[in-house]
Amino acid sequence: MNVKERLLPRDPSAQRRRDRVLLALALLALAVLAVRAVRKDAGVLVNNQAFGARFLAGQDPYFDPALGRRMHGPYPPSYVIVCAPLALLPTVAARLVWILAQGAALALFFQLLRRRLRLSWPALEPHASVVFAGALLLVSRYVLRDTAAGGGNLLYAVLALSGLELAFSGAELRSGLPLALGLVLKPNLAPLLLLLALRRRWRAVASALGIAALLFWLPAPFYGPARYADLAHRWVADVAAFARLDELHDSRAVPPGMPPAEKAMNQCLREAVYRLMRPPGDSGAPDVHVV
Repeated sequence: MNVKERLLPRDPSAQRRRDRVLLALALLALAVLAVRAVRKDAGVLVNNQAFGARFLAGQDPYFDPALGRRMHGPYPPSYVIVCAPLALLPTVAARLVWILAQGAALALFFQLLRRRLRLSWPALEPHASVVFAGALLLVSRYVLRDTAAGGGNLLYAVLALSGLELAFSGAELRSGLPLALGLVLKPNLAPLLLLLALRRRWRAVASALGIAALLFWLPAPFYGPARYADLAHRWVADVAAFARLDELHDSRAVPPGMPPAEKAMNQCLREAVYRLMRPPGDSGAPDVHVV
């Protein structure tokens, strides 16, 4: 039996055996990732716990006294919806909860893939596990990075895709919840609303915006409405100043707490657009940020 016949057998019983093997490997991989995450000393999750702890203590969540500077600038104050519960847990327990949530996100990705194959490529649907395993191998570098220190990209992505799946399958009002939760945690997911608008999914757009507004102000009573409004105003002002930067490489012009382009590994897309659109020596312009 060649490799193709082993991976893509026609016999249903052989498919079930293959899927059981892949499931066992997936569970083993998740266990290894959990051990790796729990043994981590620092990283994003620790910073998120500190962000939530400062919020619960009534302090400025963006100012890290240990570093003597502001951090987490791109994230809205509603980010505490995730950070505050994490702050209530010991770090080891928080890491374990987070890696299990990431594992659940990967499982949901698989279910979304199966649904897409069933609708668009039915002949491949019985082999969804192999397609998913191949895709996971291709992006393994990013999955390993996200799961190592408690990154949130897997969770943001599954919220976005779940919302889109619901919106395009007719459940537009229900799609607003995952879309809104993604927006108040990671606002750069906002172009999803433009996509929905272009597809005339107006109820999904309205649902997402309405629920996002409620979620955004949900933490206000725990911090004080006026003080929370000040945090929100400062965040909006900093994000607007960051988006208006003329010189993308001048770290001195970056608002406090925002990532300097030349030092932050997550700014590579903006830099790539800058190199594509602007000749050498040009300082850049707002259109780079928009694109």
